[in-house]
Amino acid sequence: MQKDGSFTGVCVDIMKQFELFVKEKHNVTLKIDPVANHYSNYPEFLKVVKESRGGVFGLNTTTITEKRKGIYEISPPFITNVSMLVSNAAAPALGSLQELPSKFENMIALTVRNSSNESSLLAWKKKYYPAMKIEYVNTNSEVVQRVASEPNKFTNIDFIYYFEALRDGKSIVRHAAGDDTNEKFGIIMPKGSDWAPVMAEFFRSGFMESAECKKILATHLGQSAMKFFESLK
Repeated sequence: MQKDGSFTGVCVDIMKQFELFVKEKHNVTLKIDPVANHYSNYPEFLKVVKESRGGVFGLNTTTITEKRKGIYEISPPFITNVSMLVSNAAAPALGSLQELPSKFENMIALTVRNSSNESSLLAWKKKYYPAMKIEYVNTNSEVVQRVASEPNKFTNIDFIYYFEALRDGKSIVRHAAGDDTNEKFGIIMPKGSDWAPVMAEFFRSGFMESAECKKILATHLGQSAMKFFESLK
């Protein structure tokens, strides 16, 4: 959400295209009514979508997981995610995850509860760094802000937030040893939503290969992110 209260982002612009698709394909006029009540609390955002009914769409970079498929209706993926190990720029370079206990000994991990990023950090903690300290915040934006401003912080974060931070000149650095490309993003809906088949139809109509889709991604992620994204294909 912008400072003036307007809504922006990849998911918001995808929904605008969905609105046009439904009008053209089904001659139904949609009225999209964005609500930001839970914008600043990701766990609450997930809870609200889960407990909603009807035409509710969770517009966030939500990772598609088997567990979430049992809780929500989820659109086909609109982008491949790379989750990254990112730290303040003052942190020592990390050559492998095995170096976490020595290189990041006095550092604290930040994450959002119930996120796939939390799951990655917990897996690293179990396998490589049992003494890892984890602190929870409400949003990924807060994670990035604090990592950039506090020299003793690091995180696992989705590449979208990483490239947004670079674009904004934030003091962060990526450690490629922590890259994970086994995730995809989708738009979530309440379980049983009758909009799920229509959303699937939209994504499979050729939208993902369209010039409009590429324009949306380039506008919000920047050219550096687009080149990185293309390298994953």
